Amino acid sequence: MGSIRVEVCSETGICSIIKDSACKVDLLSFEADEIRAAKGDAEVIRKVVAECDSVFAGELDGTDIEDIAAKLV
Repeated sequence: MGSIRVEVCSETGICSIIKDSACKVDLLSFEADEIRAAKGDAEVIRKVVAECDSVFAGELDGTDIEDIAAKLV
């Protein structure tokens, strides 16, 4: 998969989504759960990320969204 790395803290559930460019956004556990519940719906995933960081969300392409959905299971 592409340029997205997803890290989830096993203690807090906080999720970090990191692009190769070293840009990153941190999601609270309930936000990560919203992405999981979206079941790959790109529009919902982008909206959840945008609520945390609209600039970061705007830089995500379709492949990035697919990577986030696949890696955040």
